[in-house]
Order: sequence, then C-alpha cells, then structure tokens
Amino acid sequence: MTIESATDYLLSLGSNLGDRTLHLQKAIAGIEGLVGTAVLSCSDVYETDPVGFLEQPAFLNLAVSIRSVLSPKELLVSLLGIETAMGRVRDIRYGPRIIDVDILLCGTEVVADPPLLIIPHPRMHERAFVLTPLAQIAPDAVHPQLGATVSMMLETVAGREGVRWHSTLFQNDCERTES
Repeated sequence: MTIESATDYLLSLGSNLGDRTLHLQKAIAGIEGLVGTAVLSCSDVYETDPVGFLEQPAFLNLAVSIRSVLSPKELLVSLLGIETAMGRVRDIRYGPRIIDVDILLCGTEVVADPPLLIIPHPRMHERAFVLTPLAQIAPDAVHPQLGATVSMMLETVAGREGVRWHSTLFQNDCERTES
C-alpha cells in the first residue's frame, strides 16, 4: 500500500514534565519514524491548564495530522510504544506525563475496541486543549458521531480560557514526506 492510499489520522500530543518542547519533538520524530507513516502538518504549540488532576504543571499541547498505512490498532500499539520508550508512566489518571499521544480521528471511521482504542476520542469534544490546536490544522474535520466540525465544537467547548498560544516551533518541522 502506498502512502497516498493510506488513512489520514488526527492526533493530539501533550507534555507537562521536564523539557516539554523536547518531549514533543521526540514524539513527532518517533511518529515520523513509523513505517509507512508521514507527518503532514502540526498546529502551533499551546500551553494549557491541567484538566482533571489539577495539582500538576501546565501542559504543552499540539495537534498533528498524519497519513499512515497502519490500521488504527497498529497505530495505537506504535504510539504506546513511543510513549513507553520516552518514559511515560501511567500511575495517576489525568496526572503528569512526559508525553501523551492520543488518536482523535481516523477519517470518518468509528472504531470501538475498548478500553484503549476508541475513535473518535471519547472526550475530544469536551476539551479546549485538544480542539484549539486541532482547529488550526483541521477546522472542517467532522466528528462522525456528533456530525459537528472541529470549528463548531471549539465554539461551544468550556475551558478555552485555559488554553494560551505558546509558539510556532513545529510549523516547518512538521511538513514532511513519506518515511
């Protein structure tokens, strides 16, 4: 299968421990290194207040558009591998993390293989820290279950005040070709 006939995915990346920018860069490099996967674009980076578990540092978040020959399950396993290789520890739900990579959308596909693989991401429409960067690179992407575009969801989501523009660090680094 060629990369042109592969599936488009939208991802959310976040980090709030250590050198957050470096962790995002390493995660993107890991994604670029996946067989048959190309990073198409990245949003600006946003600093965001924590959600859920509040006693932790602020996050840096961004959205990434990729095209991959990997199935949703293969992509999830690969992304979890990147997180693990970077030292991700899952001990506190919504707690601090070196890196977090979530699959938000897989075209218009709905995938339900709980507990780990649920696409669209079950809480993406409730999270300003996900929708704000996502609206930069995919404002017209449609949530297949809600029928709303990313832009429409962003207009009504709570918590937008906790999302602050941080940098355009990744704009040029994320315009890649097939790996």
